[in-house]
Amino acid sequence: MFKKSFLSLLITLSLLFSSLGFSVHAAPQEDATYTEFLTTENKTGVIQDQLIEPQAANFSCNTGGWIVGSSGATQFTSQISLNGTLAWGLQLTPLGADLFGPMTTVWASYGSVEKSGSTRVLFPASIYTPHNLAYPGMYHGSISKYNYVGSSSPGSLEPGDVINLQFNLAGSSGATGIASISCRY
Repeated sequence: MFKKSFLSLLITLSLLFSSLGFSVHAAPQEDATYTEFLTTENKTGVIQDQLIEPQAANFSCNTGGWIVGSSGATQFTSQISLNGTLAWGLQLTPLGADLFGPMTTVWASYGSVEKSGSTRVLFPASIYTPHNLAYPGMYHGSISKYNYVGSSSPGSLEPGDVINLQFNLAGSSGATGIASISCRY
């Protein structure tokens, strides 16, 4: 309960300062590749938005473990295999379980691969279709060959590609969120 109240206080202060012309930004982190945008409902029913500034996108997709999102509600991990596949996992943290409730649905809403100056937009349903899991379930998938908008032949991940993934979250509490991941393959 304390964590939820504290988060609500931080959100309220951010919104107050933003409306007065002040700017509140998350401090840049050299190893951050992961951001979240959460919409939560407070006790009075007022919807509050918390936007965490995106961090630099050119860090390795080999995370070496879990990376906790900027708001602390979710965590992400990924690994590059020798056969050209990116395996990834997304999971709620205990704070996320408090915010989203006992059941959360997650699905991909956007994906792209930046390759040699061009951006290939992926079909979201080919990344991750809606899955509804109870905490502490892990949402996971992989990308190797991918279909993208404007091409009839699949693309392949190659060293140097920047992969951008965006997932929507909808909890049984009514809270919704977006988790965005960017990393270099």
